[in-house]
This record gives sequence, C-alpha cells and structure tokens, in this order.
Amino acid sequence: MLGVFVSDTGIRSRSFFSTETVPWSSVADIRNGAGGNEGFNPGRDAIHIHLTDGTEIVTPVRRGNRLPPRLFRIEVGRVVMWPKPYDDALILLRRQLAEARRAAAA
Repeated sequence: MLGVFVSDTGIRSRSFFSTETVPWSSVADIRNGAGGNEGFNPGRDAIHIHLTDGTEIVTPVRRGNRLPPRLFRIEVGRVVMWPKPYDDALILLRRQLAEARRAAAA
C-alpha cells in the first residue's frame, strides 16, 4: 500500500522500499515540491513532509499531468494522481496538520 496515511498521532509515508512514520509534533509543514530522486527530476511534483529538525520526507504521491482517464494509478513505486485530486490531497493533509496542532494546543 503506497501513499500517505494519517492518524490522530502522526503521519506515515509508505513507499516501495520504506515506511516512515512521524508524530504530528515533528511535522513543520506539508508542501508541494519536486518529485525527483537523487538529482533526477522527471518533471512531476510530489508531496513533501517537512520536519522540525530540518529534514524532509518526499512521499510517493506524485502529480501527473498526462495520465489515462483514471483518478490515480500506481507507477513504479509511486502513486500518480491527476492534478485536481493531487491538490485536494495536499489540502487535506495540510488541514490534518492544522487540526493536530490545534488539538496539541488545547
């Protein structure tokens, strides 16, 4: 199961070869960024989880502009989504982060 998963306690990025789970308190921001690996950028954006220690997790969720007419598809260890569902997923993840911050402050 590739993708990004959330719970009340944290966020998990599951890629083809690794899974990283961090508590919400360690997440500084969730943003759009380059989807490349090791200096290679195929021109797709990816969802990035920026951590409070300055590191980031590049999730396997990618924005695809030229895809067959489906909501999403798995592509070589990545989840490639149409731009609208990708943008919606990014908005929902950012909202979840904001809710986690509000809950921690209460």
